[in-house]
Amino acid sequence: MFLKKSTVTKNGKTYSYYKIVAAYKAEDGKNKHRLIKHVGRLSDQEAEAMRLVLKEQQRQSKATSGLNEKISRELLESSLFVPKEIQSLIYAPYSQKEWNVADSDTLIMVRQGSGMLYMNGRKHELKQDTALFCHAGSGMHLFNENNQTLELDKITFDVVGETATLSTERQYFRKKLDWPQFGEIRLSSAYRAHQLVKQLKKAATGEPYRHLFQAQLLFYELLHLIFQEESSSHPFDSKSTIEHAVAYMREHYREELSRELLARMHRVSPSYFSRMFKKEKGTSFVEYLTRLRIEKARELLQLSNATISSISKEVGIKNEYYFSRKFKQLIGESPSAYAKRPKQFVSLIPNATSCLLTLGIVPRLGHIDPWMLEHYGKKLSLSEFQRIDWWSQESEELVSHAKPDLILCYMESQGLESLREIAPVLPLAYDQMNWREQFRMIADAVGKRESCEGWLAQFDRQLEDARKQLAKRIGDSETVTILKIVSEKIYVYGDLRSMGGPLIYQGLQLKAPSIVQANIINQRKLNEWIPLQDLPEYAGDHIILHHYPSHWVEPSEQLAHSSVWKSLPAVQNNRVYETNADIFYGFDPLSLSLQLKLLLEHFTSHSS
Repeated sequence: MFLKKSTVTKNGKTYSYYKIVAAYKAEDGKNKHRLIKHVGRLSDQEAEAMRLVLKEQQRQSKATSGLNEKISRELLESSLFVPKEIQSLIYAPYSQKEWNVADSDTLIMVRQGSGMLYMNGRKHELKQDTALFCHAGSGMHLFNENNQTLELDKITFDVVGETATLSTERQYFRKKLDWPQFGEIRLSSAYRAHQLVKQLKKAATGEPYRHLFQAQLLFYELLHLIFQEESSSHPFDSKSTIEHAVAYMREHYREELSRELLARMHRVSPSYFSRMFKKEKGTSFVEYLTRLRIEKARELLQLSNATISSISKEVGIKNEYYFSRKFKQLIGESPSAYAKRPKQFVSLIPNATSCLLTLGIVPRLGHIDPWMLEHYGKKLSLSEFQRIDWWSQESEELVSHAKPDLILCYMESQGLESLREIAPVLPLAYDQMNWREQFRMIADAVGKRESCEGWLAQFDRQLEDARKQLAKRIGDSETVTILKIVSEKIYVYGDLRSMGGPLIYQGLQLKAPSIVQANIINQRKLNEWIPLQDLPEYAGDHIILHHYPSHWVEPSEQLAHSSVWKSLPAVQNNRVYETNADIFYGFDPLSLSLQLKLLLEHFTSHSS
């Protein structure tokens, strides 16, 4: 980059104007300049100072680039991919959902049949021509909803890195693998991939050392086949450019935006930017920006008490009359009429769907567990309600077709921006809000705050009564531990959102073991994984147990068979209460009500 000077004569005086440009070679081979930034009028001294700054920036950029190349190369060279286990799994036809957590980076490949795997809020198809990659720590539900047996190969591996210590000795550590191909990966050669797995199994069960290198070579070949990337021959990606431009528009829609500004930012001509935008988004830049601003206005009309005039200015349209005209043109009614009429809702999370139904509002579409739906169906007419499952292309089409006024989802939801192109969105930050705050936020959005407060007041009375009953059964010094067993790994829960924690430790005010209080609750952690040998330290006088059986673990290796488990006082004193994990997973009004009922039954039916 360098400073380019232009001179302008005005009223007999000559002025020097500057801009920062970058040199590049055009398709015809000629050297040209691309505008980076208009600087404006500068004195000779100011221009020289800026030249020095640009020169230093270029020098630092070159030095950093060389360093980055060196670092990337060293990291790549020091990464080792270590296969741990290949496990063959068989799921009978119509197997119920199974919850597991991957303790290492994992590849799942289908030998026979097909199935579904739900992970991170998305549905993934398990097919023979597709591999599924999941990071260590990923939780997933696995289904076989078909009439054929589903046969899988589960391959686990670790990524090991090395680093030099002060004494120049190498130390090895387990690295987090941050591959972008998370989820489904279409196999370019499925037959070859499955043959490699078959050979890898055979090598892994052969004589020690004799087949060691063969197994390692086969594993690396399998990884290369699955994760190979095609490099683009086109240095300029128009789709990526427009997506970046749209992201900028969504963040700065309140400001003065023009196609010239966005084109300049992406170093293309305004006319070329317009053509690219129309090709990628199916509408012009101006039309897209106007629709974006009107959609933001719809959110504010539902989620705030602001006036139409202030909302118009908030979304970047200064003229209120122009705003009202465009709103009616795009939405079909005036802003004031829209604010007053009943709304249609879509909920993409079971907790939010339950909140709506508790308030007597039936959404047009909703993600909700079947047992919840059965419960609400006894009290409400659900004839207009359509249940949707985990997020997928099909569910996105259903949401778009429903034309909702508001979509409820988690702030961390994948595809949040694409949802905003369908309708206004109320994103819930479940890690930053407790269940009462979420319930109130949803109630405010749908105009049901009074009903919400009435429900909460009644629930608080039930809690007070329950605390009195439990005081007769549980001593002041007795403690309660919440355990979740997934793939026979032990997770201890605190008082945040799931597994009954908010109800047990906050609502019923039961006491946690001191180490749970210090390491989990006080640290505001959802849970903590612990090894089996540490369980006696975490186990309280009473244990609330959520156990998820798994095909991944042999029955003889289950926790209940271990001597550590059998030695726990809660086990020996018959104070382990195994729950309905579906009910205790939620933190919505219905789940909490049923959790309270079940806990009272557990505690009062066991001897004190």
